[in-house]
Amino acid sequence: MKNEFDTPVLLILFNRLDTTQRVFNQIRKVRPKYLYVSADAPRPNHPDDIEKCRATRDIIKQIDWDCELHTCFRTENLGCGKGVVAAISWFFEQVEQGIILEDDIFPSEDFFYYCDELLRRYKDTYEVALISGNNYSGKCFGEASYYFSCYPHTWGWATWRWTWEGFDLFLDDYSLKEFKQVLKWCDFRWNDRQMQLDRFKIMKKRGTDGWDWQFMFHIWRNRQLSIIPNVALIQNIGFGEDATHFKVKCATKSMIQNKLEGAILPLTHPQMVERHTEADTQYLPYVQIVLPYFHRLVKIRKSFLWWGWRWFRRQVLVKPKLQR
Repeated sequence: MKNEFDTPVLLILFNRLDTTQRVFNQIRKVRPKYLYVSADAPRPNHPDDIEKCRATRDIIKQIDWDCELHTCFRTENLGCGKGVVAAISWFFEQVEQGIILEDDIFPSEDFFYYCDELLRRYKDTYEVALISGNNYSGKCFGEASYYFSCYPHTWGWATWRWTWEGFDLFLDDYSLKEFKQVLKWCDFRWNDRQMQLDRFKIMKKRGTDGWDWQFMFHIWRNRQLSIIPNVALIQNIGFGEDATHFKVKCATKSMIQNKLEGAILPLTHPQMVERHTEADTQYLPYVQIVLPYFHRLVKIRKSFLWWGWRWFRRQVLVKPKLQR
């Protein structure tokens, strides 16, 4: 019998009843003492959202353990970018550290105890920004239970208040010149630097209603690393036609077939906090683009043709989607 689980857990939800129920069922297994639930409001001009959001929020009525519940139910829809950021900011206004799950991120039971142990172990280690449960590559690097990467995977993760402090969704005080210096610290190859520069410019133009790329840039700016498990402790169960970003035809085969391995305890720790450069080098062997109008995902090698397309997209096609 495991001890009472007292690391706070944040569940971010919206209108997906089926996936939220599955994620909640996993949270129930560890019976967290502190549960925070943030829910975005129905979207304007989507009348079906009203009932879907209500039913999804009602899932927390199934809490049947001794739990200190905190809720933040929005009355105005904030969207995928501002909504998630507002939820995490609300969470860290009240706690020093915690676990963050979205409504389509299905965790193993070990994920919670893995996060709990590493939150305590690295709470005073500035070089470590967050603990991810996602092994996106499906590969194992090193002999320990996890390794350190410059890429922060946020499909199921945990962090501390001090990591989130100073995060700027709009990158207002983050210049292109400074970002180029940050990329030197990352020690990327030329192709990878160009890809990240392109993403930075897209984010500065607010061309995507998201938050995770900006958060990655925030962590790089602080010269920090992320913990990546050598087994998959989460599974994204959100791919489908009702998904906002990852509809089936816009997802890679590896995304759709991401498998939950689950077991990682007891943990074996690396001897030092040091970036695993081999793992980072293998992370992005190609780039992915979604063809406009066809809404199909295509994988291509980085080339001058790709750079030309990205320049045209950024200069001509991209319009601000993330509003203040």
